Amino acid sequence: MNKELINKVESLKIILVSHATGGTGDDNEYRSLRQELIGLPHIAKLLPRSIRICRNLSEFWNFIKPKFGTYAERREYLRSEFDPLLKGVSP
Repeated sequence: MNKELINKVESLKIILVSHATGGTGDDNEYRSLRQELIGLPHIAKLLPRSIRICRNLSEFWNFIKPKFGTYAERREYLRSEFDPLLKGVSP
């Protein structure tokens, strides 16, 4: 897979980790990256469930907050959810 696509997946992951751990994320960037990646069938099937169901960062926060009480748990969850995709798009 090309480097640009890997960067987009990594950017999406960074936005979510930041939002899940008390930071702020750019909702417009999240929506744009989400839409683009969902539009790629070979990528969409590997996206974490949270990406497929959460159309914006507010919905993502409502998804992740009750699942995990600590930032570390949220970071680990997102890492494990993105690993299959990132391994699939790595050159």
